[in-house]
Amino acid sequence: MFRILHASQVKRSLFPLLLLFPIWAFAWQTSPDKPFNSIEFPGENLQVLDIQSSGINVNVNSWEEERVLVQVLALRDNKPLDGEDAQLKKKLEAYHFDFREEGNRLILGVESDKKTGLLSSKDNIVLLIKVQCPKTLGSFLKTEGGSITLAGLQGTQELQCNGGSIRAIDCKGKFIAESSGGSIFVDKFQGEMELNSAGGPVRINHFTGSLKANSTGGSMNLLDISGKIIAQVDGGGIKSNFLEPLEEISLRSKGGGIDTVLPKNLGMSVNFSGSIVVSQHLNFEGESKRSQVKGTINGGGIPITASASGGNVKVDYY
Repeated sequence: MFRILHASQVKRSLFPLLLLFPIWAFAWQTSPDKPFNSIEFPGENLQVLDIQSSGINVNVNSWEEERVLVQVLALRDNKPLDGEDAQLKKKLEAYHFDFREEGNRLILGVESDKKTGLLSSKDNIVLLIKVQCPKTLGSFLKTEGGSITLAGLQGTQELQCNGGSIRAIDCKGKFIAESSGGSIFVDKFQGEMELNSAGGPVRINHFTGSLKANSTGGSMNLLDISGKIIAQVDGGGIKSNFLEPLEEISLRSKGGGIDTVLPKNLGMSVNFSGSIVVSQHLNFEGESKRSQVKGTINGGGIPITASASGGNVKVDYY
């Protein structure tokens, strides 16, 4: 049976524009209700969406049609601008666009003559590439100074983001993401995921599958998670709760604490180390010390590891 240490301290925390493309017509729009330009590609033979951009946000959404629609929008105070806006014209002088189909890849390239301060300039204009594509399309997306959002995709997605956030909503398949200086947020994902964040928090909701997540300098929240989970944080804490089915849980934190909630009826082989604060479990057998709890729950089973250097390990059951 676990000893309850520091029980009074326990808090429940469940937590000019150059466009290069061979044959596709590019439509300039003047209505403020529409994107100021757009281009369309047939999607039957495409397998990979390849976007590399500088200073522009990227939003990719799935739909049921076998074509890819690419729209470029400009927003000021969250309102769309048309191509005749004087400040927008001046801003676009710094950008070069390359939209083309190459084999089974759709390449969308955006380069900027200005390397910094693009999204925070005095004109208050935010540029956005919006893509609608078949849900099975895979992607390689890389941004400098812009954020990435994916929704409803089911292929293999590989993302690199420097200075912006990454969001993935209602996706399946394989997801590999690296963020430097921005947050990572995932909601409703099934499959295999590998995340690396430097300088930003990580939050994952409603995940099922295999997860490897690393964060340096930011906290991590894992809520309603099942499967095989390996998570490590350097310079922040981990808050989590887990659902069955589970294969393995490994949580490690340097410089922060771990607060986790586990299914009480699950057979577990546990090893908790740090400044321990645990709830009593009637079916625990093993050794319980001030800095380590090691043994079995409900006869043993799923390996559960939680190790904190410089913080508490708080464990509760539901």
